[in-house]
Amino acid sequence: MDAAHENFHTLDGRYYAFGKLIREDGFRAASLTERLDRAVLAECTVLVIAGALAFPDGQTGADVEVPAFRPDEIDRLLDWVVGGGRLLLVMDHWPYPSAAANLAVTLGVVPFYGGASYQAFGELPETAWRALAQQEGLTTDSVRRVLADPGALGDHPILRGRPGVEPPVRTLMTFGGSAFYPAVDVYPLLQVPARANGTVRLRRRAQEHAPRYALEGWLVGGARLFGAGRVVILGEAAMCSAQIAGPQRLRMGMNNPFSIDNARFCLNVIRWLAGVI
Repeated sequence: MDAAHENFHTLDGRYYAFGKLIREDGFRAASLTERLDRAVLAECTVLVIAGALAFPDGQTGADVEVPAFRPDEIDRLLDWVVGGGRLLLVMDHWPYPSAAANLAVTLGVVPFYGGASYQAFGELPETAWRALAQQEGLTTDSVRRVLADPGALGDHPILRGRPGVEPPVRTLMTFGGSAFYPAVDVYPLLQVPARANGTVRLRRRAQEHAPRYALEGWLVGGARLFGAGRVVILGEAAMCSAQIAGPQRLRMGMNNPFSIDNARFCLNVIRWLAGVI
């Protein structure tokens, strides 16, 4: 897992639970602290890049929208994937889509430079709706109006999983992120709800004047065969974490009680990239 590009999510940080999850399934997980060169990539079967930036977020005077990856790194990474490498690229809300854009477009997606409104994907059981309402102190109907319609899940081995061994992925929760427009050969995993919209982040103007865009047809998760390799791209990062957020100590990620299949989905992503499913 990449730790050489000022990553917001690393194995010894916010993706600790992700690393634990895949290790318990039999994978070896290690942090990559060097820039992407051929010798380093040759040691990887699956490379995970999450929340990459050129400079630390919050560094005074730093432009966090500067590309996180040098052109020579992208060339080597593409050669590696085409030759059989397996890559998971995880972006999120601004500024991560901007920092990863030069890599993302070469992989087959155009990222949205902002944040997008969505939360649930697939089927949300009635018990989950009631529990969400109780947690928020609202009626079930009010929660349904706030969440709008859940986004759709595609039809892919990552979502089908291992029939007869484990149930398929039916319900996913996300916790703020962005979206991307896919190339024609990107298989949909998480499809943005029809009524979802995205808002561009404005750095030097009042945010209330930021343009909003309808995102129907965009994705939050997609998979692509890339030469002899495989690529998965996610537009939301917390769904594969297990964080405790804010003064309310809210569980955000795989540890959230409504994230019914998040852990299975995140594990299946690595299983599919590695060729296990």
